[in-house]
Amino acid sequence: MNQRFTKLFSLPERLYSEGSLVIISAGALLMDNVSGKVLAQLKFKRIDGILLRSLKIEIIASDTAGRTLGEPIIHSYLDLQSADVEFGSKIPIYLQDNTVRSFNVRVIEAVLDDGTVWEDKSGTWESLPAPTELNMEPELLKQYRMEYGQQCRYKTIKVKDLWYCACGNLNRKSYCSCGLSLKPLSCVDMDKITEHMRVRLEEEKRIKAENDAKANKRKNKVKIIASVLILVLITVIGVLWFTAVKPSMKYNEAVALMEIGKYEEAIDLFEELGTYKNSSVHKAYILDILYDKGNALMEDGEYESAIGSFELLSGYKDSYSKINECKIGIEYNKAVALMEEEKYEDAITVFEMLDGYKDSDKMIDECWYNKAVALQKAKKYEDAIAIFETLGNYKDSATRIQACKIRSANK
Repeated sequence: MNQRFTKLFSLPERLYSEGSLVIISAGALLMDNVSGKVLAQLKFKRIDGILLRSLKIEIIASDTAGRTLGEPIIHSYLDLQSADVEFGSKIPIYLQDNTVRSFNVRVIEAVLDDGTVWEDKSGTWESLPAPTELNMEPELLKQYRMEYGQQCRYKTIKVKDLWYCACGNLNRKSYCSCGLSLKPLSCVDMDKITEHMRVRLEEEKRIKAENDAKANKRKNKVKIIASVLILVLITVIGVLWFTAVKPSMKYNEAVALMEIGKYEEAIDLFEELGTYKNSSVHKAYILDILYDKGNALMEDGEYESAIGSFELLSGYKDSYSKINECKIGIEYNKAVALMEEEKYEDAITVFEMLDGYKDSDKMIDECWYNKAVALQKAKKYEDAIAIFETLGNYKDSATRIQACKIRSANK
């Protein structure tokens, strides 16, 4: 059976312009073998999973000699709120001129879910390099994944204003949807990982030697009379259970929990294991991940989520201080919101509780000033004057006092 479409041209993969909200993952020019029409298909990928309402693109079509055909073609993708992270590949764009044999494309506008409009200022869309796979010997790669996550397949590198996560995703924020963060990945100490691998292999070798020795010992004891053999076997089994088997089972469970991101449960098990194997190394690694994640969330203003991460640390580093700082940040945002809602006295109460945090003192003056202006507009001149006088030389308070006095006198 003949194919319905013939591919005429393909765009370079991963087209991107610095600051853009999306990547043009792929694009192709196709010939409809039934109708003879030419159409373009494009696939886009959201950066950081940002929600969009719509996307507007510009297509410049060319003939077989690369000469531009007609005016640029403008096409819009609408109602994207429910679209997947990747979208557009199932939407054909039919072109009027069937002599088109190649094209260039760029995103000229994107409307975010909150109504914010992003526009392309540079007009330059270039192909980003593909992620680079980790090239390590198997045991070193195993150790790397034990410490940084089983999803690690690629090198963490920065490309323009983005960065490739070890899982292969491109991100702009400091953390990836897979759970990894830029900071720990960008300062990986391969010498330390190599040392951890060496310690692990030596430990595995030691355990194997111990198990081999115990196996030989059990073989020799077969010759001992049945009663003694039973007693020895019971003793050996008890020792093995409490010194090797049970800790090993708990250790494997803790590692498995760590690898799937259940850090709180993993930390509890590693704490119980104490110095068994490299439990303390794993515990410190998890604490660092949660600490870095909390800092990243805090920097992005996501204070509630940051507190959740810091509370899991039980005082690690300055996590208690970070929690208090996040709580103050939440109160500061609450006060700003109250001020924007013109609830000035409520806002002042919260700002005063912040004891000079950021620009709280200035915001208190601004609240009193806005309240006085509101009273002035409401022709409550005496009340407005009383507040303006407390503000001294803040903004145009003195001028407004005179204006209020004149208005009051003319009432």
